[in-house]
Amino acid sequence: MFRTMLVEDNSVFRESLRDSLRLKFPSMEIAEAGNSVEALAKIASLSPNLIFMDIRFPDKMVLN
Repeated sequence: MFRTMLVEDNSVFRESLRDSLRLKFPSMEIAEAGNSVEALAKIASLSPNLIFMDIRFPDKMVLN
């Protein structure tokens, strides 16, 4: 199964993108995160194939 993650702090935009993806790709597994901390925790367990990510977060995601 193709796994996608949406990382966006604006819940309205995130939900809209999720709904659009589900219409076009009904079998796609979609995970969501509202901030970078949540995203990093989910990425570790989900191992998504594709990530749509906001490039400006208030909590400033840091990848090591």
